[in-house]
Amino acid sequence: MMLDYWSRRLGWHGGEQMLEVGCAEGTLLEVARAMDYHVAGIDISPYHLARWRERHLPAAVATVEEYSEQHPNQFDAIIARQVFEHLSQPASFLAACAVLLRPHGRCLIETCDSHSVQAKLLGGRWTFWEPVEGLGAHVTFLNRTAARALAARAGLRLTACVPYGRYRSPPEDTAPGIGALWRWLKYRLHRTALSGGTCYALEKRS
Repeated sequence: MMLDYWSRRLGWHGGEQMLEVGCAEGTLLEVARAMDYHVAGIDISPYHLARWRERHLPAAVATVEEYSEQHPNQFDAIIARQVFEHLSQPASFLAACAVLLRPHGRCLIETCDSHSVQAKLLGGRWTFWEPVEGLGAHVTFLNRTAARALAARAGLRLTACVPYGRYRSPPEDTAPGIGALWRWLKYRLHRTALSGGTCYALEKRS
């Protein structure tokens, strides 16, 4: 899973200060806490507030820009999964992440890749294209070139781009059939360069 993969790759051993942006119900926070990370989470929605309290999760309702004003240079790691595509101000988001990070801290941005082979092959049928209006719309699309440029403007540098299927768990289907075979095939493809989704690792400069 994500934390196992990136902990090995980046040399995290637990004990790091970690922030999840868009933490939703807090599942990743609970996993990270069990791995001895010091965790915090934020989300723009109060929907899971009761669950955070029930599970004693240090999460708050805030934007990353608001949170960065109160917590500068506090985190070794920031994780944002399936958040970036919903942002109307991506440059502001990354600038706030840079404020939150300590020198050489890492920000992991998991999102769709508009320059992926999958996007080019599927065209208008690519599953990540969403209406530009309404709840859940995808309005910002990242790729390696844009990630490098936006990161540089924020005082960050792009250090890795990984298909996010590489660290996701395989499907749990046990019954044979075309549906299970198709889900397994999609899982295998998402572990390669054919994936439509990428995790970008951005490092704060000293």
